[in-house]
Amino acid sequence: MKKSASLALLIGYGLLMPCFAASKPIVAMDCYHNTASPPHYTWQKVNLGGYSIFAQLLLTLGADTSTIAAPLDSATLSPASVLIIVNPGTTHLIAAAEIDAVDKWVQQGGKLMCFANNTGNVEFVHYNQLVNRFGITFNDTTQPGGSNFGPVPQNAVFSACTTFYIVDMCNLSLASPATSIFTFQGGVLMATAVKGKGAVFAMGDPWVYDEHIAAKDNTKGITEVMNWLLGNQTPVSQAAQPARRPISKTANGVHQAVLPNGRAVCHSHAFTASASKALGVVYINGSSGKVEEQTTGGH
Repeated sequence: MKKSASLALLIGYGLLMPCFAASKPIVAMDCYHNTASPPHYTWQKVNLGGYSIFAQLLLTLGADTSTIAAPLDSATLSPASVLIIVNPGTTHLIAAAEIDAVDKWVQQGGKLMCFANNTGNVEFVHYNQLVNRFGITFNDTTQPGGSNFGPVPQNAVFSACTTFYIVDMCNLSLASPATSIFTFQGGVLMATAVKGKGAVFAMGDPWVYDEHIAAKDNTKGITEVMNWLLGNQTPVSQAAQPARRPISKTANGVHQAVLPNGRAVCHSHAFTASASKALGVVYINGSSGKVEEQTTGGH
């Protein structure tokens, strides 16, 4: 029997399962343009500036997480249902070819989430060249109003929130096809845009990193945003459970943390395909766009 036929037979009998479910939406984090030191805003970081609790929440919503550590093009974008770009810096500027690739990917049905930051903490020029494709501009400002922003309006995205906790964000300027979904004291804080078959959510802060994801209605808010992007109908009362910090442990000399669902994430600053694969983090190969094998639990 040919090898391919044997593999199909094993899968058909349930004796061998594919390592990655094709029907499961992937939320990909762009870590090529975010080069902050020490690293912030990655699935792997289990500290105040990481997104490990956000990753846990996404898994409860039926999605999986991945990391893109290479330029954005058709190969790196194609496995993703949602792309998150957060706080790009100056080491790897967003290139014109990447802007074209992301624009095309959104029009074909991709969902884009863009987090910026306030004055002095994000590279505005090239980032704006990207979001301008969707009628959005991140203003080089620090939005006044403190850290508690509300009341949150009820609209197509938000229905269960009253106040968000956001620290030092910029506000937005909008043109068609972008629309404000939260304006505070005259400043647009959050916006959405629909282009082609895809959609965009943008705001001027990384917002839901581990330090602040549980503050005020942030967990409910990001749950509603992700439900909107993913097309989910998951009630916030079921999905937005109190965020829990992962349980830390050390294995093979590498500090790790195990999320309540068994997914392991890495506290190390180093990020490679092999290390991420070993720690149960999905990695998208920069040259081929292939989703590398995922392993979970037992670390």
